[in-house]
Amino acid sequence: MFLIAIIVIAGYVVYAMSPEERASLVGAARGMVETGWDAYSRQRGRPDAFRDALTARTPVPYVTLGVVLLNVVVFVLMLVGDGPLSEADTLVRWGGSSAPWTTNGEWWRLVTATFVHTGFVQLFVEMAVLSQAGILVERMLGHVAFAAAYVASAAFAATLGLLADPLPVSVGASGAILGLQGLVIAIILRGTLRRSPVTIPMPVIARLAPAAAIFVIYTWAAGGPRWTSGLAAFVIQFAIGLALSRNVAERKPSALRIAAPAATVLAIAMAIAVPLAGTTDVRSEIARLIAVEDRTTVSYQTATEQFKRGAIKSDALAKVIDLVIVPELKAAERRLGAVAGVPRQQQPLVEIAGDFLRLRRESWLFRARALRQSSMSMLRDADEVERASLDLLRRLKPSL
Repeated sequence: MFLIAIIVIAGYVVYAMSPEERASLVGAARGMVETGWDAYSRQRGRPDAFRDALTARTPVPYVTLGVVLLNVVVFVLMLVGDGPLSEADTLVRWGGSSAPWTTNGEWWRLVTATFVHTGFVQLFVEMAVLSQAGILVERMLGHVAFAAAYVASAAFAATLGLLADPLPVSVGASGAILGLQGLVIAIILRGTLRRSPVTIPMPVIARLAPAAAIFVIYTWAAGGPRWTSGLAAFVIQFAIGLALSRNVAERKPSALRIAAPAATVLAIAMAIAVPLAGTTDVRSEIARLIAVEDRTTVSYQTATEQFKRGAIKSDALAKVIDLVIVPELKAAERRLGAVAGVPRQQQPLVEIAGDFLRLRRESWLFRARALRQSSMSMLRDADEVERASLDLLRRLKPSL
């Protein structure tokens, strides 16, 4: 939305210009592009042993470029699709990860969530760092190493995020990128201990540092599981990077050396994820419970109107409670008791919902007995229990 607003404002500014001003603007823009291209061409034309060594080792980092392109394409498709980018249903539809979906057979979301973004700023910051770190890792260690590190870091960080807070929809590539940055730091450290043509020179490190620092600050400011799980991926990939880059001066690591640590990280992620299998979002059951309350209240009000008009007697009104309302509440209690895989964050909601159903059923049973015995004192008791149950219901509604 922010990007669209910028485009609209820029379009209006250009529209409001005179033809001379537009021509001047086009000329200035062309001059800036030509100046920048000339500077880039001169820089590329200078001898660079490090760049030449990386190009000889891995001429085209097509895996990194493909991942960046896929992220951009998914974001553009989300922009033109239905639903706000920040809406949970939209994020889930495009591959975001949340325990009620991921742990119920859709484990692929641990990786696909990295290609989903909630806004242009998040996409821009993450892709700027991913392109830098990814190209360096892929050219230094090879296509397989980059792909393995990206997938393993993404799955590991996403699994830790689910463990910390299973219900929010997590998106973005921060976990995978922090894992890649762990590899980069390991490569830099190896290079300082053993100099070679592929040792990363200080000017290159200086070019990498600003974008990396902005990304770290941005991710840290977002906080929550995204930051802590990403740090864990960073530490693990740093350790793996020290092993993979041991002989990086002579050659890229073999596929077997890459596969073993990547498989280990994925195995750890799966071991963490197994206890989360079958996680349920109890809010859907609470919504059904509230619908039952609304439906039974309407049933009783309809019968009460008939009672007031003399169409039915108090005994018939009591039968509405016994035959319609109480069975619905008992069915709701059975459904709530059968819900499995409730995360610890929602256990208090389940307890409140159970107390509500128990008190609400008691209030209706008191009312039915009062109607049969024509007892005002029992009706007052029913009203008191009803108020207590509805207080609990009001505590449940904000969770939806």
